[in-house]
Amino acid sequence: DINPDAIENTKANVKKHNLTKKINVLQSDIFSSLKESEKFSTIFWNIPFGYLEKDNLSLVEKSVFDTKYKDTKRFIDESKKYLKKNGRLLIGFSTTIGRFDLLKKYLKNNNFQFKIISETTAPEGNPMGPIKVELIEAKLR
Repeated sequence: DINPDAIENTKANVKKHNLTKKINVLQSDIFSSLKESEKFSTIFWNIPFGYLEKDNLSLVEKSVFDTKYKDTKRFIDESKKYLKKNGRLLIGFSTTIGRFDLLKKYLKNNNFQFKIISETTAPEGNPMGPIKVELIEAKLR
């Protein structure tokens, strides 16, 4: 994540659930803080699934929106370098407010097979109405 507050929150949750030996939390602009020699069995990103054409987003806006899906495409394009053999991507997404057509295109273009492994609907009272949120698993073919 690029947001230092999100990093601290995630570290607190990892510690709370006794997962410090299993989960490594990094602050990074996608893979920029990693060495290409680092490989992972699972890479999770709750991507900013809202699609916008607007540039110059605030940090808060970047947590929900991705201008022209530049970061989403970059994440998928570069992820293969960091996955162990038989590794997987876990992607948080919303088919309600996201462009699932583009996500599928980027995954297919990078030779990933994928499936939705979990889904839920955001609680009532959301000003945008009900929002479906999915967890997508992607593995190289």
